[in-house]
Amino acid sequence: MKQKFQFKTFSIIMQSSIVCATCALANCASNTQAVPISTAWKNIDLSETSLRKATKQLQNSLLAAAKDMNITNCGDLGSSALRQSFLTSLQSMQSLNPSLASAALISKTYLLGSIQDLRRDAGALQVGMNQLVAAFGRGEQNPAEREDLTKSMSRIKVQAEGAVGLINYAEQIADQLQRLGG
Repeated sequence: MKQKFQFKTFSIIMQSSIVCATCALANCASNTQAVPISTAWKNIDLSETSLRKATKQLQNSLLAAAKDMNITNCGDLGSSALRQSFLTSLQSMQSLNPSLASAALISKTYLLGSIQDLRRDAGALQVGMNQLVAAFGRGEQNPAEREDLTKSMSRIKVQAEGAVGLINYAEQIADQLQRLGG
């Protein structure tokens, strides 16, 4: 009983920390500091790299969850059909033995951590984008060494949309893991 209470307390503290971090990111995004355009681009570059790593980590967490649940028909989750196969397999499971139920909850925990990491990095990218927009608003010119602005914005948009889609999918998987874990 005491261990269950400690885990719930830890979980509440972690959720509060995540909410505070999200609020801090939102506050930073709305109160963008006046940074030079070159610094804004550096911030975007760093956050893009982090976003790619966090996206890969979330994909790995999803694959690990599939493996933990003994689901093999989802391949690398690289297509919507494979992702749907994984989700459908989880949804069709009714009851699990205790060790598999425990594995579902552990997988869900790792998955939620990866989701939060990706959200954090997406927030950092948003802050960098806000800094860039503010620099353009102050009349700063795009540095000559930067690639075509349209190409950069298109790439960032694709990455951001991919991250949002993956987060939404991973949340559905986490919900199913919670249901199975009891």
